[in-house]
Amino acid sequence: MLRSIKKEYLLIAILMFIVSGLFLQSPAIAKKPIVYEIPVKGTIDLGLAKFISRGIQQAEREEVEAIILTIDTFGGLVKGATDIRDSILNTKLPVIAYVENRAWSAGALITIASDKVYMNSGSSIGAAEPRPKDAKIVSAFRKEFQTTAEKTGRDDKLAAAMVDAKLKIEGLVDEGEILTLTAKEAARLEFINKMVNSKEEALAEGGYPDTKIIQLHPNLQEKLARFTSNPAVSTILITVGFLALIIEGITLGWGAAGSIGLLSLGLYFTGRLIAGTTGFGLILLFIVGVLLLALEVLVVPGFGITGLGGIIAVLGSLFFTFENKEVAIYVITISSIASILGIIIALKYFISSTAWSRIELSERQSKEEGYISNQSDETLIGKAGQTITPLRPAGIAEIDKKRLDVVTEGGYIAANEEVEVVDVQGRRIVVRKL
Repeated sequence: MLRSIKKEYLLIAILMFIVSGLFLQSPAIAKKPIVYEIPVKGTIDLGLAKFISRGIQQAEREEVEAIILTIDTFGGLVKGATDIRDSILNTKLPVIAYVENRAWSAGALITIASDKVYMNSGSSIGAAEPRPKDAKIVSAFRKEFQTTAEKTGRDDKLAAAMVDAKLKIEGLVDEGEILTLTAKEAARLEFINKMVNSKEEALAEGGYPDTKIIQLHPNLQEKLARFTSNPAVSTILITVGFLALIIEGITLGWGAAGSIGLLSLGLYFTGRLIAGTTGFGLILLFIVGVLLLALEVLVVPGFGITGLGGIIAVLGSLFFTFENKEVAIYVITISSIASILGIIIALKYFISSTAWSRIELSERQSKEEGYISNQSDETLIGKAGQTITPLRPAGIAEIDKKRLDVVTEGGYIAANEEVEVVDVQGRRIVVRKL
């Protein structure tokens, strides 16, 4: 009997030992090492640089095992690339780069800054000659590639040849050409660690075979910064802003055009502020420029130093929001031309349209107050009168003892100026200063 009880106790003890051992091991089994995936996709810009910097800092705080950069980019801003490169080199966490399709230009610098590099079959790396191709910029970017390659144990000559067309490497690239390597070539030359088929395989080859991958995503601010950093988007926002505010300036009161203009330019500057390419000083300069232009149009007759100062302030503030001055000139030039064409079209077609006529008529008062609704009357051509309100270019003038809505041929005419009717198109009466 006693022996039976002892056997039962022994069996229970053995079972408890086994179960406790399982419980002790279960956290280690269930909890896989965590790796943060940070996508490096699309144009390299300062918005992307901020996202990657935040992602690396978050990974450091969370003490994850490693970071993997999944790369597919044609390149972008040199400043964006160097900022990302510095963030990668300054972290103590292991950084693995996996090139999905392309790591060109600025993307190549980000890739070789990583501790280990793996490329998908069919991908390529290189083509990093900067634009504009100024000797000073090429030299600086080449050294950036070389020092980065040296830091991460890669062939600095191969890295330099990706930037400088003057360099020749026998059997790979002739003078006058920029080096671009396929995944197979890069692996053969030991410029990368290995050619793989997936990010999971890249992690396994890098020493992290069984991990939980958590992909990070840009927040709203970083998305806005990236969105407005795109040259095409910048051109559209600036053009719409200019065009809307100018249309608002030639109409009476405040309407949808003014609100759209402020929204477009506000969106542009907010994105640039987040990206770090502008400060409140440039925003203030832009506002001062707009106010000077408004003063010129609404108060000061003709065009003089106030208008010129406004144009310089507005264009100058926009110019310095760009890191790349070549892009700045392109965007501002296209936006200015598009705005001018838009205004010409608006003056020629929109102001003479039925919709515009309704807007004009809604501002008129009754006959008892001395206002006459414009009727098509070609007998007015050649008659003189006097402006009652400033014409910018629309306004009110007294002609043939009648108060009429008129427009100029395109310029500004102050109040109490002598004018002559030069054309009548339906309800649209065109005048010029005598």
